[in-house]
Amino acid sequence: MDRLSPDNAAETMESDGSDADDVLPAGTRFGRYQVRRLLGRGAFGAVYDAVQLEPLQRPVALKVLHEVARADHRLVGRFVREAQIAASITHPHICTVFDIGSEEGVPFIAMERLHGEALDACLERQRVLSPVDTVDTLLPVLSAVAAVHDAGIVHRDLKPANIFLATPRPGAVVPKLLDFGIVKVLDRDANVARTETRTFLGTPHYTSPEQAMDASAIDVRSDQWALGVILYECLTGARPWREGPVLQILFEITAADIAPPSSRRPSIPPALDAVVMRALTRDPAQRFSSVRALAAALLPFASEPVRATWSGEFAPHAPKVSRPIHLAPTLRAENSSAPLFDPRSVPRLEPDPEEALPPRSVSTKRGVARPPRYSDLQAAPAPPTASRRMLWPALAAGVALLSTVAFLAARSPSTPSPQPEAPPVTAITAPDPLPPPEPAPPPAAQLPIAPSPPAVVAAPPVLPDAGAPPHPHARPRRRTLHPAGDPFPSAAPPARGIPNV
Repeated sequence: MDRLSPDNAAETMESDGSDADDVLPAGTRFGRYQVRRLLGRGAFGAVYDAVQLEPLQRPVALKVLHEVARADHRLVGRFVREAQIAASITHPHICTVFDIGSEEGVPFIAMERLHGEALDACLERQRVLSPVDTVDTLLPVLSAVAAVHDAGIVHRDLKPANIFLATPRPGAVVPKLLDFGIVKVLDRDANVARTETRTFLGTPHYTSPEQAMDASAIDVRSDQWALGVILYECLTGARPWREGPVLQILFEITAADIAPPSSRRPSIPPALDAVVMRALTRDPAQRFSSVRALAAALLPFASEPVRATWSGEFAPHAPKVSRPIHLAPTLRAENSSAPLFDPRSVPRLEPDPEEALPPRSVSTKRGVARPPRYSDLQAAPAPPTASRRMLWPALAAGVALLSTVAFLAARSPSTPSPQPEAPPVTAITAPDPLPPPEPAPPPAAQLPIAPSPPAVVAAPPVLPDAGAPPHPHARPRRRTLHPAGDPFPSAAPPARGIPNV
């Protein structure tokens, strides 16, 4: 349907090359309706401000086909189908159809009369919209498009000119979706289109890549592409493609790189930038799963009242996110690179011994296995470790060392124990003097000798030497033999410490 803004009616008539005689003058009676004035006209028809006569007296927008279009039965069939589809969908943001018919061979549609302007006229005046205004304006439109898709219909001609910003009262804006003239109705049984698939239909700037290459391959995801282009235009004030011939525009749609909206307007949030670019993905499978999923991604950027209004419909279609793992935050002190939170400061939790030890079956007296108990596991011998394996050689070395020490101690003379003091000897009769012996070596520890027969004369007690006693382990000096070679003379040697008389 053409735009319903009365301010653009005269301009549209001048730019259109149709015959002025095909226009219904004001006051014309057209069946049950009376024409007030022309609102706008296009290539195939005109829209009038009219009123439905008795008994309703209801204001309507009357859409009538031109004479040239009436000669093409395909255009007539499309015109009738537009009215039937629009009337079959009840939605507060879709323009309501009241009546459909033909008056003297002229097909017409009577629909809801709207006051306001189309979105393209708003963009021409304001250039760009803020992210909040963009999302607030298009969320109701996305709900209307979702209702169209639920009916198995692809709009195929979504553009700012077909989004009307109605103002039923001052300060209130109600977006309305218009123009179902070139919709594609999907047969749910055979999945075939009831419109021509070899004819290019739609507006080139908002045509999806798959629609530009093969009209028979489109589905509801093609409308999502057009909505992405509308989002781009509202945020940046320009379309993603350069102006030019239709073939150049279609080439850029199918092959040229798309600059993100933030490259034209850096104030656009990166998250909103990503939502628009995903809707403009050339692979339909990479776009959002549905228009409602696209709307759910736009919800965070809407104003609070609009978000509260549409969360019930769109929030359940948001992408499912698994529960995040809550990690301890790493806080950094001001002007410091060291974290305030040190994970090593968290106390270590020791495992339960019953859970740490592997289960082991225990046999009872009757031979029936019972579940292991902690006492059984605790009493079980632990496998030898490296420290235990090194203990036995150390013990053996210690025993050998002790045995050696004991053997040496047994061979060395023991320290004489103190004897009771003997009575003093008055005189000692010495034998005849012998030739003076060779000087004796200094006193030393005596080596153990073989036992000799007891002496006949008792020797006086040996007094301790004035010097320090010899070390028990000192090496004994070699004794000098007598001239006769007898190491044991018949006479007893003089006692130590007592001179010979």
